[in-house]
Amino acid sequence: MAQQTGGTGQPLGSGGAADVQARKLAELLSKELGQPVVVRNVTGAGGAIAYNKVVKDKPDGYSVIWYSGAINTLSANKQISFDYTAFDPIAVWVQRRWPSPSTRMPPGRT
Repeated sequence: MAQQTGGTGQPLGSGGAADVQARKLAELLSKELGQPVVVRNVTGAGGAIAYNKVVKDKPDGYSVIWYSGAINTLSANKQISFDYTAFDPIAVWVQRRWPSPSTRMPPGRT
């Protein structure tokens, strides 16, 4: 790969949990690739602006997007003209089962 700055699109605002994770990923990728990876927060329209920008970028591996499930809703609502299959997955950052909060009921009560 030629020396060039790579960028990761982040469809959510700066300072939130997804932004912090995207910046940590960019830091790790920069170390691994030996070249800078920059997070670009592109907000608005529920992520549609960011997805539209990245889907139109040259497919050279220098532009990636921080995937969120919002792409499925945007596509289903015809807010974008493509779906998640327009992108090639390159990594899974976190895959975790989250506990569901519940209220314990006393024995014998339903």
